[in-house]
Parts: sequence; structure tokens; C-alpha cells
Amino acid sequence: MTSAFHGARPPSVSVEERAAFFLRVWYNFVMAEKDAAEKTLESYNDVFADIVNVLLFKGKKVVFEDDLEDAQTFSMYKDNDDFKSQERDVSKYWKRGKIRIALYGFENQTKVEEFMPLRIIGYDGEAYRSELNQKKLDEDGKKRKLTKSDLYPVVTLVLYFGSSQWNKAKSIHGCIDVPDELKEFVSNYKINVFEIAHLEDDVVAKFKSDFRDVAEFFVAQRKGEEWKGSSKKMSHIYETLALLSAITRDSAFIDLCRTKAIPDGKEVSMCDVIEKLDKKSREAERKDLAKKILRRGKYTVEEIAEDTGLSVAEVESLRKEISK
Repeated sequence: MTSAFHGARPPSVSVEERAAFFLRVWYNFVMAEKDAAEKTLESYNDVFADIVNVLLFKGKKVVFEDDLEDAQTFSMYKDNDDFKSQERDVSKYWKRGKIRIALYGFENQTKVEEFMPLRIIGYDGEAYRSELNQKKLDEDGKKRKLTKSDLYPVVTLVLYFGSSQWNKAKSIHGCIDVPDELKEFVSNYKINVFEIAHLEDDVVAKFKSDFRDVAEFFVAQRKGEEWKGSSKKMSHIYETLALLSAITRDSAFIDLCRTKAIPDGKEVSMCDVIEKLDKKSREAERKDLAKKILRRGKYTVEEIAEDTGLSVAEVESLRKEISK
């Protein structure tokens, strides 16, 4: 069977349809990469515990990384006659020994979502349903009835990275119009939204993991201030830069790792990263200037190298590049 996109193309498939198809493929790939990058840093137990401790417990070390265990992020729900999947960004059990104390879930948002409470109640409701469906066995291996002590609370944190403040509903009643006579009977399910770019400086200072660098970046970006970065050595360099690149859609961060500007295994602080970014930016500016001068054709390669601070070999390479 001949594919619509290989060999002879049926007349019914227009150029526009083909372009739209490949655009969707590209978009899905990019979004999958973005989602993976956003989740990876937070999936480390030290970072996950740090976020929970600062945002929920004001920096007090209540959740320890050794007490966390990965939880399933996928669940299914029925939509009309079809079953569809839904996925949390990051989810972990908080345990004491073999006893589950709670289930924590993270949802990353770069934009304000109008109906976020409805989405979160779906995640949380499915988690509670899974608790009710779990099979418990007694010491003889026989199925026993669930008790209250077998169940645990579900807590979802919405981590919002936008510069503007969250101006949409944070509860069910804010999402839908509930008649006054029904408000008493419609549970006003509320969600926990944490606006990372709007955290106070003293709150950001409580983070001990690499997430502090992330929070500092978004706070500085929102304030329009220079981001200096901390001198603390990062534990998850690649993952931190990947998250910043994914959320800001600026590849400059992750390109430092791809080009080996930050060698594998080397201890690096965010100060070091910013210094390398500045150096790379200045180098790019010098190369752009050299290209402009080369196009005018009035100066020699040696003169351009001297004026821009580039090497003769670099200018020669640029000359060959623009002459192609």
C-alpha cells in the first residue's frame, strides 16, 4: 500500500495538507521534548522534596528525599464511549517505612489556564479511586477489607512560571456559574497555585536544591533585573538548563551542554553558567559585526580580525560562509 507521503501522491492530498501534517509532527516532537525537560529536574527526589518543603512547609524539612517513591503518572478516564489517558507532570509517594503518608503531584504551567481546577480535580479524583481499588492482603495472603489507615491524602501543586499573575479561577466555583441556591451543595474544590516568578526573596532563599536557581531566574526576569545566579555548585546541571530552555524556549541554556562549553562531570555554579552565556553572546556579537564588515568588502581579513577581536582563522571562516 502506497503512503500518501511516499511515491505517487493522491490528488486529494494538497501541499497545504502535507505541510500541516509535518508541522503537527514537528510540533508534537518539540512539545514532547519540552514536557520531558520540564519534568526531569523536578523528578529528582532532592529537588522534589525541596519544592514541597519550601512551598508547603515554609522551608521546614518535613519531607526527606529518602522518603519519596515514584508514583504512576498515567491514568485513564472515559470520554463518551472512548477511554482517554491523562498524565501528571511529576508524582511521588511520601512514605514512612512501608506506610504511605501522602501522594504529591506537580503540574507545570507557563500560561494561565482558565479551567485548571477542573483538570486538577480529575487527577486527584483518579488518585483516590486508585486507592479504593487497591488490594490489601492479610498475613495469610487473603484479601482483606480496606480501612481508613490504608488511605492517604493527595496534594497537587501547580507550579506557574509566567511573569503575569495568575488571574483565573483557583476553585470550582470560580470556573462555573453555580446558582446561589446550589452553592451550599456544590463542593468548592480549590487548587494550590504557586507563582514562582512572584515568590518573595526570603522564600526563594529557602530553596536548597537547584530549583533555587530556577526560581531566582524567573523572579529576576519578572522584575526586569539582572540575573546574577548563585555561587552554589549545581547537582543537576544539564537538567536545570534543560528546564530553563524548555520554559523560556531559549536554546542558549542547553546549547552550553551540547557544545561542551560545560564539560561533563565538572562542578559548575549558575554564576559560571551566566559568565559563559555572556561570553557566548559577546562572541556572537563580534561575529555578526565581522560579517557586516566583510559584506562591505573594504577591509582585509587581518584588519577585521584586529578590530573585532576574532582570530584571522575565524574571520576567514566567516568570509567563506557568507560567500557561499
